[in-house]
Amino acid sequence: MSGVGGAVGMIGAARCAKGVTVGALFALAACVQPEPAPQKVVKAPPVPSDFTTTYAEAQSALAVVKGCPGAFKFNEAGFETAWASLRRKYVLGGKVPAWDNQASYEEAAQKTVEMVYGDFLGRYNYQAHRPFDWCRAGKTEIAERTAIGKYLIPR
Repeated sequence: MSGVGGAVGMIGAARCAKGVTVGALFALAACVQPEPAPQKVVKAPPVPSDFTTTYAEAQSALAVVKGCPGAFKFNEAGFETAWASLRRKYVLGGKVPAWDNQASYEEAAQKTVEMVYGDFLGRYNYQAHRPFDWCRAGKTEIAERTAIGKYLIPR
């Protein structure tokens, strides 16, 4: 009996790979995979807002540099200084904060996109059907000494 049951299971497995054509219930049962148990969704701890804001400001400045080629250079030293200051503020004594993980950073990246495309482009009345004047935006950010402007160096 165990030999027959084993044969049915093996046949069922072979048929699953090719697609079940003849319907022995035992063979078909070998094809059915149990549903995984639902997993509890754990919300990632949020990345502090000053991290997200600093990153969004830098991304906005990089968008200006890319959108207005040759007119601006990204202030890497300024960004590195700001980033190092934030790391010192939150990573004390080598202890890694709970939010320092991939899920938290993915959530922060989404917020960054919203900040760049919502706040920054919204200030300049950006409309998708019109060409955007990245050069004007960059000059304005520098002239008004904004947080984004501090990451832009005119050439």
